[in-house]
Amino acid sequence: MTTTITSVISRIPKPVLDESSISDVTGWIFDALRLLPESVLYTDKIGFFELEDGKMYLPKDMLKVNSVLWQYADPSKETISDFGCSIECPDLCEPLEVRTQVCKLPVYFRIFLESTYFKDCFTLLSYAGKDRSALCNNCPNLTCQSDYRFVIADKVLYTDPFDCGWLCINYSTLLCNEAGEILIPDNQEINEFLIAYVMYRHWEERTLLKEENAVQMYDRYAQLKDVLYRKARGSHILRNTDILAVLQETQSSFLRLLKASGPHEYLR
Repeated sequence: MTTTITSVISRIPKPVLDESSISDVTGWIFDALRLLPESVLYTDKIGFFELEDGKMYLPKDMLKVNSVLWQYADPSKETISDFGCSIECPDLCEPLEVRTQVCKLPVYFRIFLESTYFKDCFTLLSYAGKDRSALCNNCPNLTCQSDYRFVIADKVLYTDPFDCGWLCINYSTLLCNEAGEILIPDNQEINEFLIAYVMYRHWEERTLLKEENAVQMYDRYAQLKDVLYRKARGSHILRNTDILAVLQETQSSFLRLLKASGPHEYLR
C-alpha cells in the first residue's frame, strides 16, 4: 500500500504549516526520505539544466545522481533532424525541442544516447568531490577520467573549468501517481518519522530566531526523530511492499501523465 506526501503534510500541525512554507516542508520531507533509501519507491528522471556562472541548484525532487553530461558543442541542423527522425518527430529544428523530447520518455533518452547528437556534442564529466553521498554507487562520473569536472556541495553543483552551457542529468526521484503526487509506502513508522523530522527542522529554525521555548521543542523533536528513524529503518517496509502491483498501477497512468504534460515538464 502507498500514500502521498500530501497526505503526510496534512497531518502536520496547522501552526507549523502557517509558519513554514509548503516548499520548505516538502523539502524537509525529501531530506528525511534520503535517510531511508531502502524504504522508498524510486523512478529515474531526465532533466536538462543551464549553468549560470559555473553552478546550478539541484532540483528538490532529486534523491541520487545517476549521471551528469555536459553539452560542449552545438548540434548542426542535420544532427537535430536526424535525431527527430529517429523518434518519429521529423519537424524538430531547435536544441530546446530536442531537450523537451528527450525528457518525455525513457526510450527517447536511450535513443538520444545512441544518436550522433549525443556522440558529437556531449561528454561525461568527472566527479572531483570528496563527498559522494549525492551520487549513486555505480555512477559513471565516479570512474570517468576527464579534464572537465564537477562537485556537489550543499545541494549545488559546481563545474570546472567551464562555467556555461547545458547539463543533462539522469537522477533518481520518487515514484508519482497519475495526479503527479509523490508516492511513499503507507507505513506508520515511516510516516511518524517524516512528521517528527519536519517538526525537528521547524523548531530548528525557530531556535535560530530565538523564539520562546524553541530550544526545548527542538531538543524534544531531535530525540523523537532519532527514535522514530530507527523504527522506520527497522521496519524494512520495501520488502513488504508489492512493487510489481505498484508499478502496474502506475505504469499506464505514468505514460498518460507524460503525454499530457507541458513541453517543459522536466526542464528547469
